[in-house]
Amino acid sequence: MTQNKDTQHIRCPHCHEKVDIKKAIASAYQEEMQHTFDKKIDQEREKARKETEKKLKNKIVNEYEEEMKQKDLELKTYSEKVVEFNKMKTKMQSLERKNKEMESEIALQYEDKLGLELDKKDTLIQEKTIKIEQLRSDLEKMQKRAGQGSVQLQGEAQEIQIEEWMRKEFPEDNITEIKKGARGADVVHEVMINGEIAGKICIESKRAKEFQNSWIEKVKEDAKNSGCQIAVIVTDVLPKNLLAGQQLKNVWVCNITQFKFLIHSLRIMTCEVSNIIGSQKNRTNKTSLMYNYIISHEFRNEVETIVNSFIKLQEDLESEKRSFNTQWSKREKLHTTIIKSTSNIYGSLKGIAGNSIKNVEKLELPSPQKK
Repeated sequence: MTQNKDTQHIRCPHCHEKVDIKKAIASAYQEEMQHTFDKKIDQEREKARKETEKKLKNKIVNEYEEEMKQKDLELKTYSEKVVEFNKMKTKMQSLERKNKEMESEIALQYEDKLGLELDKKDTLIQEKTIKIEQLRSDLEKMQKRAGQGSVQLQGEAQEIQIEEWMRKEFPEDNITEIKKGARGADVVHEVMINGEIAGKICIESKRAKEFQNSWIEKVKEDAKNSGCQIAVIVTDVLPKNLLAGQQLKNVWVCNITQFKFLIHSLRIMTCEVSNIIGSQKNRTNKTSLMYNYIISHEFRNEVETIVNSFIKLQEDLESEKRSFNTQWSKREKLHTTIIKSTSNIYGSLKGIAGNSIKNVEKLELPSPQKK
């Protein structure tokens, strides 16, 4: 019996103390596995906690019944993922217990079978380790899928912001939200004059890391299906070589800041065009001419000039608080640019409509004085 015990020990070359081989191996392996497992579990818990907090903080109070149903569905999906996570966690704990049981079995084996049994158990432990790594990989994928919902919430927040601002800014117009899951753009803006629709503008809100060219064709198709004459995309990420508030293939593209200036300009022009069409006898011909003018480069350039001038004017009005005198001449030039662009549009429209359009005294040339 003494001989068996001695063969299970080795003497440390440094301290010359006897060391139990089985206990040393089992203890070191158990400690390493326990430390790795606990650390990973803590990381997963912290990651899940931060992800959940981020999602809850970015959540917006839903105002419509359809949105409430959508959020309930998201919550149900997330709960199912949490249940799945707990199941995986239970499996990992079960694997850990089995590993400990195998280590105990190794310690109880006879000396003559120790080497063979250790090899067998090492193989089993390696298999379990691979399974644990696979489970961890599955957990990471599940967490990534759970985080994808936050991007959708950001897009919905911008859409709600646009819709609420337009309702306050244009109370006389009809602002219609397209429900989630329905075909069409996010918001349809019906410009109203004396209770009648003067024109329609469809607005698509996008929140993504890169601009997608497919958005252009989609919003054009949505505009056609909803009877809108003008299409607008609001996005933080603009196409290459395109400034905010410009057109791309007859679709206006801007960010959330330029959108407020752009929609005002487009609404004004929609009202002007509607008034001209309404005064014509041959409306079919005039409507065609007006539509061609709206999609023309001339119209685009004039609207872009007005929008850019408004933006620049706002920046100058802020900076003139610091230096009023130096900014006065620049503001005067911007006002002149706006008036000139408006006059150009007025002249083009009057050239199409003729004398049927009402004169705007401030935009007419002065009459020659009689001698």
